[in-house]
Amino acid sequence: MSVINTLAEKSWDLGLNATYEGEFNNLSELKEILDDIYPWEVDDQDELVDQLLDDGYLAIESEYVYEIQIVNDSKVYTIYRDIEIMEMFDKIVYDKKEKNYLLAFSNSGWLHVDAAIDLASGTIGYFNAQDNIFTPVKNIHEDDIEMLSNVIEDYEFTADWEAEVKRVGDKLAL
Repeated sequence: MSVINTLAEKSWDLGLNATYEGEFNNLSELKEILDDIYPWEVDDQDELVDQLLDDGYLAIESEYVYEIQIVNDSKVYTIYRDIEIMEMFDKIVYDKKEKNYLLAFSNSGWLHVDAAIDLASGTIGYFNAQDNIFTPVKNIHEDDIEMLSNVIEDYEFTADWEAEVKRVGDKLAL
């Protein structure tokens, strides 16, 4: 599956900053998942598991992780701090025409950007960085668009380059 499709699916699941960790059917499976993802050594894992099951989440005092959540009674997700999502983007492009940003990344795994999230249109798609042409493929959830916009503003990210981005094609639904 392409990075574009994976990110679009994440956006419409719990959001771009949520990572699915696994599903459990019993306490020992939950303990295994928690053991793999909890950021610190734990003296009493049973107490931690009880708290997770009682509250449905564990608040984490970590630089990177916000919380661990249980969804639909059996799926475990790690929710990362909003700033962490910016690690996946290789370039930030400021669109002078729309006065907004495109967050560019590699969809193919090569060392060049060929995809982006367009904050102006709320879409993810292919991005020709040489000619500054964006072709939308999927919609991104509005909460993620708002979160990314806020992160850029709050943390004062700057653009790697400015351009008048040409958008081709129509927005497509997920």
